[in-house]
Amino acid sequence: MSDTQTAIIKLNKPLSPSGDIELDRSVQSSLFATFFFLFISVFWFLTFAWLGDLVGALTCGFFAFNSIVFLPLFRLNRSKLMRGFWLFNYNIVILSALFFANPDEDVDLLFLIVAALPFLVFSRKKEPFFLLFIFLLPMFLWFATFYFDITGSSKQLLGIPLIESEMNRNMLN
Repeated sequence: MSDTQTAIIKLNKPLSPSGDIELDRSVQSSLFATFFFLFISVFWFLTFAWLGDLVGALTCGFFAFNSIVFLPLFRLNRSKLMRGFWLFNYNIVILSALFFANPDEDVDLLFLIVAALPFLVFSRKKEPFFLLFIFLLPMFLWFATFYFDITGSSKQLLGIPLIESEMNRNMLN
């Protein structure tokens, strides 16, 4: 084979490992967002632990654990189901944190962050169902938390008393 033929063959190969540039962009965005959430949640976990706020430390610890679990899974499986399950799991973590949050704290605002992530993680052209479902899920859960008054209801629903925060309420919000 001549040098020009091998150069033409190299030019015709896709630039991305999977051959789908949009899929690679979505997976890279998911990895970046996971690393970002891991960094932020570990930072806030250490801050809340240093300030003696057990509830804040536990909430951030759940987020950090979720990120640590999904980082190797993104390396193994690049599918849209994995990315959808990752965002679904973040919604469940926020919902569980709301059961133990004090009613004066605005933990439910984390749903706004998760509602924006599907636009980074899914393709509008190739994965519209996942994008729409994962976009509407945090909005539905946010509405449900207000309608059913879930924030701080661990004593009524689960029999577990709320842990009072040692921090000033104005400092938390």
